[in-house]
Amino acid sequence: GDETNIHPVNKKDVGLRLAEYVLADYGRDAGKLCRGPRFRSMDICGNKLRLEFDFAAGLHFKGDEPRGFYLENISGKTVPADEVIIENGRIVLSSKDVPLPTGVWYSWSDNPDGNLCNQADLPAMPFHAGSALER
Repeated sequence: GDETNIHPVNKKDVGLRLAEYVLADYGRDAGKLCRGPRFRSMDICGNKLRLEFDFAAGLHFKGDEPRGFYLENISGKTVPADEVIIENGRIVLSSKDVPLPTGVWYSWSDNPDGNLCNQADLPAMPFHAGSALER
């Protein structure tokens, strides 16, 4: 995207992606990965969060470092995750500033910069989960 223009310049790739998405729903190209990773569940394990996704074959971070992940503490404050790793097809997050995480936010902004993708290089959908949803 472009932070100053809501209309994508490269309309051809957007159209092709949408066509693949629709055709997959109609049974064409069965088995082809046509969607980006979609958040499924979150487990809190001490000071870490473990995230699972659908459409997650070949999870990777496009570019150098993981971006777009924020942890939420018990008071609702969010901070960028210090550590974001892919472990057995899941994302594991932690932050030294959040000893007891209660939620996670990914690419939740007007101009998201997350870079989590699957093997088809399709980007993960923005999401938030945890305590913010329960308020």
